Amino acid sequence: MYTIIQKATLKQAINYFGSINQKIKAIEEFSELTKELCKGMTKVGKPNNELIDEIADCEIMLEQMKMIYKCHDEVEGHKETKIIRLFNRMNNEARVTI
Repeated sequence: MYTIIQKATLKQAINYFGSINQKIKAIEEFSELTKELCKGMTKVGKPNNELIDEIADCEIMLEQMKMIYKCHDEVEGHKETKIIRLFNRMNNEARVTI
């Protein structure tokens, strides 16, 4: 959950850098997370600071994407549906409501 000041800062970043640049930045951050995840495939235990840093960067950029596309509620609804579907798949049940 983001504070009012954090949300305002993210909106300001979109306005300052522009939505196209922030979309490009999001792609870069997702790529960097992919790289860190691949590097960490052979490691066991606590993740390194680089991985944690890239996860944080991606979460920030995802929040900005929801702001740019004005789809926060829709994304939350889809996440809920997908989590329920995952729960059902893991429990081999046709219908479960949470």
